Amino acid sequence: MGRKNGWVLGLGLGLPTHATHPLTHPPTRFWYAVDRPGNEPAGAPAQNEVAAVAGADDRSAAEVARYAERLLNEVHERWEGDRCPICFLFIGLPVAKHSKMNVCCMKQVCKGCELAAHQRGIYDRCPFCRTPHPSDDASALAMIQKRVSKGDADALYNLGCKYFHGELGLAKDVPRAIELWTEAAELGSLEAHYQLGVTYYAGDGVQEDKPRGVRHCQEAAMKGHVESRHNLGIDTFKNGNCELAVQHWMLSAKMGKEDSLNDIKKMFLRGQATKAQYAEALRGYGDAWVRGTRWGVRSDASPPARGDDFLRARSAGFCRTPHPSDDASKLGMIQKRVSKGDADAIDYHAGQYFLGNIGLTKDVPRAIVLWTEAAELGSIDARNSLGSRYYFGEGVKEDKPRGILLWQEAAMKGHVLGRHNLGADEFSNGNCELAVQHWVISAKMGYDVSLNAIKKMFLRGQATKVQYAKALRGYGDAVEEMKSHQREEAKRLGV
Repeated sequence: MGRKNGWVLGLGLGLPTHATHPLTHPPTRFWYAVDRPGNEPAGAPAQNEVAAVAGADDRSAAEVARYAERLLNEVHERWEGDRCPICFLFIGLPVAKHSKMNVCCMKQVCKGCELAAHQRGIYDRCPFCRTPHPSDDASALAMIQKRVSKGDADALYNLGCKYFHGELGLAKDVPRAIELWTEAAELGSLEAHYQLGVTYYAGDGVQEDKPRGVRHCQEAAMKGHVESRHNLGIDTFKNGNCELAVQHWMLSAKMGKEDSLNDIKKMFLRGQATKAQYAEALRGYGDAWVRGTRWGVRSDASPPARGDDFLRARSAGFCRTPHPSDDASKLGMIQKRVSKGDADAIDYHAGQYFLGNIGLTKDVPRAIVLWTEAAELGSIDARNSLGSRYYFGEGVKEDKPRGILLWQEAAMKGHVLGRHNLGADEFSNGNCELAVQHWVISAKMGYDVSLNAIKKMFLRGQATKVQYAKALRGYGDAVEEMKSHQREEAKRLGV
């Protein structure tokens, strides 16, 4: 059967081509829904979803019912991975159309922030980590494989996509893609769950297994993956369960999925959904668009408003995992991610060894090893910490030039403490002018220690009134930008 841009019309899977430098988000694959001939409900129960909920085990009916309830009630907001890492607002749907992923750091940056970077003269580098863009397929593949070797879930997922499509000089290899997506899904990648769901449901390169495909989409949907939620609606609709289909599409419409809204509209016009359901979906979709998604498709570089709606979205939490109950469980969580090469986890683990926290014996050499590994994976926090250790000779032989170099690398990528430390080094060496320049930059990022240092220099006649005024204005702007009602309330309550 011919391939089409979607999931199940004759079980075809269509995957539009996409650019790779910087790597774009792999294209969305989905089931066709209400507007396709032959996709009207057949009046049968939603067998795929029931089978997927039941799984391959022998769970009781009560357990199956609890899982089904979780599926509809657990998460009603988009997952945090759909946020741009620069402006922190949700990227417009479909994500592939309104953003690009950079292979150097695996960060999905919205078109608005990309344009803003261009307007600042950043054309040949990643707008997030400032790494130069790969010059060809081979260098792009090398960047991905480097992160794959460290267990980066996003890199594993994207390499799977490259094998699936036969891109970046790789031969098309669906079994290898499945293997990589499975590993990425085990590490928590919702996109990998989604692609596995698409592939198993339609039998594209693997033996068709609809319950397994639905189960992968359920795993992603319960954590806020919009396309997976939409596809669950399509599956239940195709199996005759219009009420459940509307419930799924209601959730994805409220996350900004226009196709879900349109499908509910079509059901309403056919008498398969109520006016109240369509009205609720329409309001929810509108709220999602106004609340943040519109910034994902903005055509200018205006800074996004950071209002209460934005903070409410952030306050829902990130991955929804229960907090650890004690030091042992916390350490277990960290070590699990360390074993997979997570740079942030490695950096954090190093800090715990350095301080002797969460049940660990203080071990500075071990901390140095971990910080070095995290720095190689791109952690600027690790670079700053290593810089301090080498500069002051803590746990390693004192090497000030090496420490300064590490601070410089962190500062050039926006690390506030790295920048402040460079100012402190220049000041200690008598270079007041350069110290002020560094501290003005970190003060403008909201670091009050830098502002106070410039103030003291001004009072001693080592900095001008103009320099202090510039730092004061910049610091004030930064603090104002970071303000919110919720943060002020948390401060008041001592949270």
